[in-house]
Amino acid sequence: MVIGRIRLAKFKMILVLGAILAITLGASLLLSKEVKLTVENENMTVQTLDKTVGDVLKSNNIEIKSGMYLHPAPETVIEDGMEIIVAYAKSYTVVENGLKKNITSTSRTPSKILESAGYTLNELDYTHPSLNLIVTEGTTIELNRVVQETVVLEEAIPFATDVRKSDELYKGNRNVIQAGVEGKREFTISRTYLNGELLSEHTIDERVLEEPTIEIVEEGTKVSAGLEGKTVVKSMVMHATAYSMNEAGLSHKTASGIDLRQNSRVIAVDPKVIPLGTRVYVEGYGEAIAGDTGGAIKGNKIDVHLNSVNECYQWGRKNVTVHILG
Repeated sequence: MVIGRIRLAKFKMILVLGAILAITLGASLLLSKEVKLTVENENMTVQTLDKTVGDVLKSNNIEIKSGMYLHPAPETVIEDGMEIIVAYAKSYTVVENGLKKNITSTSRTPSKILESAGYTLNELDYTHPSLNLIVTEGTTIELNRVVQETVVLEEAIPFATDVRKSDELYKGNRNVIQAGVEGKREFTISRTYLNGELLSEHTIDERVLEEPTIEIVEEGTKVSAGLEGKTVVKSMVMHATAYSMNEAGLSHKTASGIDLRQNSRVIAVDPKVIPLGTRVYVEGYGEAIAGDTGGAIKGNKIDVHLNSVNECYQWGRKNVTVHILG
C-alpha cells in the first residue's frame, strides 16, 4: 500500500512538471519572435525572446565591430518578422585612369562599393569585374569612364572651273567671266571617348548648306604674229610699266651691262621670276631681253624700256602677256 502511494505521488508530480513545461514552452513559443538574420550574404531564421538587435547578435555570437554595416541599429527593439543585416568592412582597390585608390566598404558589388566610396557612375560607365557581380575582399575594380558627344562641323565644298578657249585673247591671257564661290557642307558627328581618349566616331547626318558657284574662265588661244617661228617655253600675265634712259637721273647702262643706246629693246625684271639674259616676247611691245632690274620691280612686274619719256606716259600701266622664248 505504501509503495503504491509513493508511485502514484511521483506520477502525479511528473504530470504536473510536464504540464508546467508544456505551459512554459507554449508561452515561450507565443512570446518568441521570428527574425531573419543575414550575415555576409548568408541567411538564417531564428526564434528569439531577446529584446533588442544587439541582444540577438550576442545570443548568436555575432560580434559588433567598428566600421561594420548593421541594420537596424543595436538598440532597436525586436519585432516579429524583422530582418537584421550584418556586413563587415572589407578592403578593395579602385583603378581609374591609371590611378589606384585603396578603399574599404561593407558593400559587395562594384556598383555599391564605388557608390559608398563617393564615386558617381554615369549611364555608360562600366567596371571590371562587372557592376553587379559579388566580389571578394582585395579585388581590384577597374572603373572605365565612357563619354559620348555630338559635334557639328562645317566643311567648304570646292568650286569647279569651266575653262573656255577664246581666240580673241592672246595665249597666256585669262579672263574670269564668273567668279567661283565655295559651297558649304555641315556634318553631325557622334564621338565616343573611353577614359578621355577618342575610341570611335561616325557621321550621323550630313547636309549641304550652300551649293558652290562654278568658276567660268576664258583662256586665250590667239598667237601674236611676232611669235611665228619662235618657241614659247612659258607664258604669263604680268603688270607692266615703262621707263626711258632719257629720264632725268637714269643711265644708258642696264644692271646687266647692256648699253641702251645700242640695244633699246630691254625690260627690267625681278631675276627671281625671270632670270637676266632671258629672251622674251611682250604682247604690245615685241621681242626683248630681260636685262635690267629696278627697286619697284618685284614679283609679277616688269618695266619695258622706251626711247622717250612721252612714250612712257602713253604706255601707262597695264597687264600684258609675257612669253618666255626658248
